[in-house]
Amino acid sequence: MRIVIAVLCALFISDTGICLALDQSICNAGSTINYYPNGQLQSCSLKDNFNYGDIVCNQYSIVRFFNSGKLESCTLSRQLEIDGKTCKELESISLFENGKLKSCSKPN
Repeated sequence: MRIVIAVLCALFISDTGICLALDQSICNAGSTINYYPNGQLQSCSLKDNFNYGDIVCNQYSIVRFFNSGKLESCTLSRQLEIDGKTCKELESISLFENGKLKSCSKPN
């Protein structure tokens, strides 16, 4: 299985120059989708709830990623305990690129 994935990734790299970890398949049809110049997904409105480790981002909310592909921000679908703080359902969460909590707050 690893060999198949490696071969497919090599084919994509030779064809497009990059092998994306995240793609527009997580985005809501018709939503604005933004990419970094290297083709990495930057932001979009989610089609479904999106799991990123213990973080569950809410369907139809805007999700943002760092150029590295790591989660930058989203609206939570469920309560989350992170770095000693409780972030509640439907609060916006913002992370540093190292995954540490930057903030969580109620949407305006």
